[in-house]
Amino acid sequence: MTTAPSFSSADVERYRRLRTVSQRLNARISATVPREAFYAIGRAIGILRNGTLVFDDEGTKSVLMDCCIYDWMKDGKTVVQRYAESQAPPAGTDEHYLLQAYLKATFRILLPQSFLPGAGAQCRDALWKEDIFIMDLGLSQGASTGQDSPLAARTIPLGDCWMTSGAVLPTSSAAIAAAKQILEHEEFQSSEIPDSSTIALAMVRTSLKFGAAQRIRYQNIQSQSEGTGDHPTARPGAGVAGRNSPCPCGSGKRYKRCCGAR
Repeated sequence: MTTAPSFSSADVERYRRLRTVSQRLNARISATVPREAFYAIGRAIGILRNGTLVFDDEGTKSVLMDCCIYDWMKDGKTVVQRYAESQAPPAGTDEHYLLQAYLKATFRILLPQSFLPGAGAQCRDALWKEDIFIMDLGLSQGASTGQDSPLAARTIPLGDCWMTSGAVLPTSSAAIAAAKQILEHEEFQSSEIPDSSTIALAMVRTSLKFGAAQRIRYQNIQSQSEGTGDHPTARPGAGVAGRNSPCPCGSGKRYKRCCGAR
């Protein structure tokens, strides 16, 4: 088993600060996602049904937005790339540092190997055959909570370690095998889906099919229980994105007054 490296309390505090900044930055980037992206990505991850986005649980909304930001492309650029060009934060700020890191985000299947309490976990990436350290306070407790199953996650480089882009999908060997069988589907053969994103979307699609969103891990830097599995209660069948439904971007506004108005 690979041994987790050591990190100082200053490293952990830096992660906490950057995680807080990322929440604000994500909200600003999310506000630039066009309506067409929701439908293209919704189709790819299997939640567009009869022309309507259907959310079987709250976790699916977070997954949809993450994929829209990183996996939808127009005129050869993803949402995060377009944001970096048009609304880049001032150089030298945490926001600028994170945005540059976002541009190097990598989707991975993480296999936890060893844990560093209070910091994170050393993981083997089953996709790219790399060993990386994920800074995540909840994941650091995996040895005692049994969180050693595969995790599907988009990761962001932070120097000697990585953090996730947000929601992390618990997955399984069955979902990984199923993902390999659907890459030829027409949903993935589109100019709106970069080649680099097909594996991510196929993995998300199969993980959702296997019920992963109901077990989604969230980041909560305000407590030591960060990412230990706390999530809104799943409401099967709820969350259909009608004009008066909450917008899937998470703004809190009605769809017709938010992304539906674009």
